[in-house]
Amino acid sequence: MSESSKLYNRREVLQLAGALTLYLQGCSHSNVTGPEAVSGLGFIEDFGPVNSTLGIDEPEQFFGDHFTRAHEALWNTAGFLAKNNIPEKPEATVSVVVIGGGISGLTSAYLLRDLKPYVLEQAPRFGGNSQGQSWRGIRYSIGAAYFLHPEESSPLSTLMKEVGVLKAALTANGSHTALESTGLVKDFFSKFPRFRALIGQYESNPQMYPEIPTKDPEQRKWVNQFDRRSLGEYLQKELGPEFAGNLESWIEHYCWSSFGASTKEISAAAGMNFLASEFERVLFFPEGNAGVAECLLRKLLPVVGDERLISEALVLKVTRNPNRSWKVVFVDGNQHIRTLNAESVVMACPKFVAGKIVPKLEPARLRAIGQIRYRSYVVTNVLIDGKFDFETFDAFILDEGMSATATEERAKRAGNTDIVSATYKAAARDTVLTLYQGLPYDSGRTELFAHNAWQQLRDKTRRQLENQILPGLGIDPARVRGMRIARWGHPMPVPAPGVFKNHLVDTLHAPFEDSMFFVHQDNWLLPSLETAMEEAIRWAPEIRKRVGKLARQKSP
Repeated sequence: MSESSKLYNRREVLQLAGALTLYLQGCSHSNVTGPEAVSGLGFIEDFGPVNSTLGIDEPEQFFGDHFTRAHEALWNTAGFLAKNNIPEKPEATVSVVVIGGGISGLTSAYLLRDLKPYVLEQAPRFGGNSQGQSWRGIRYSIGAAYFLHPEESSPLSTLMKEVGVLKAALTANGSHTALESTGLVKDFFSKFPRFRALIGQYESNPQMYPEIPTKDPEQRKWVNQFDRRSLGEYLQKELGPEFAGNLESWIEHYCWSSFGASTKEISAAAGMNFLASEFERVLFFPEGNAGVAECLLRKLLPVVGDERLISEALVLKVTRNPNRSWKVVFVDGNQHIRTLNAESVVMACPKFVAGKIVPKLEPARLRAIGQIRYRSYVVTNVLIDGKFDFETFDAFILDEGMSATATEERAKRAGNTDIVSATYKAAARDTVLTLYQGLPYDSGRTELFAHNAWQQLRDKTRRQLENQILPGLGIDPARVRGMRIARWGHPMPVPAPGVFKNHLVDTLHAPFEDSMFFVHQDNWLLPSLETAMEEAIRWAPEIRKRVGKLARQKSP
């Protein structure tokens, strides 16, 4: 193949004139925002979850997680602090410090905004793994892709309406399309009546569809009952021979994408909770869940001020002061050690991070944290010249005839398993397809550290595009202009059978010493935006009570 005919020739960098002007009112989003250019205007553009500064080139680097700085500090915190001077006095004493600026942290901060919390995010941009980018003005996701329409009048619905999410989000009809060797198959589940009937039972019977998270004792009984076996065992029993071939492949790939785990590894309670929801009303932004993070940040910023929203803030240690307040030590983007005192701390970060930065956590909690398995995934955005009408928002790629293969080998052979369109229902002149590759095995995270990991993933995805994905979608490979690859090292906690029944989740999310609260999707080991936001809603009143209690104690 000649250099000029390769699939991914680098385009000459186009010299674009003018600055990017954003006409975003409230939290409405447009998929096409005009010519791209670096914009230094405003906090949202500089530190928000959507990066619009990349131009049109194909950077040869990973986006998403950047491990080095955090690992160097957190895996040798004592040594790191010994080389630096910790300020004797804190720069401020505040009511609340939120550690983590992803969905759970931003939601917590918004619900507590009148207390003027500090939010410390270790990445350069807020959003956690709900981040996005843009290419030729098209916004697309580099992390989490979509969420579900909440029940009317529920606290989550009220919150989403309040911050503008429901008004701005678009609607899709779930993941009911598959890419088979013969091409795209719509209404894929029409061929599987027993599975459709099983989903119908969950939709019509609350006891068959227990809510997670839940504080309801009766709901929890049903959760615990379904938690006794794996999703694979449950489906095999309920579906019999139908749970084979293409249906098994679709569900397996769905679990890799949603949990980073096989059907054999996850609880039937968690698996059916997710699967049944796929047949409800799906909401999305072109930039994925970065759109939700941006809505929260836009509402939060005017109230708390940008000086309290600190990115590149790597928290090193959280300890108790003699007066029972908390001392939060962090290093900022300029490598300066800084400290804050807080009446209450919200740990909106993964539990394994909490175990590193909070000394003297209870042995039971540390044991529970040690039982969590976190899994990784990769997101590749394929940049395509011209408009291609991908007639579904989401489609799973099937690996027909591989069900007997061990999960790790099967996943490595399958590659990307999920295609999401960033330009679905959008008036864009070009196309971006977002590919998801779950790594449903424990060594997946280590593979992302390898010095040649980016090149290997690029080359593997290139082959899959040429041989499988693009022919199946009817796209000419010559139209592809490049790829942008994001890696996420440990965003998906695996909800193994027994985590609900054995009360592991209760140990994980219980407050610590009455004024440290854990608000994260791994409270329930369910990697979803809904879990993150619902946990913030649950714990915000308790945090507020604690701050009020301390204030009353200080009064004469």
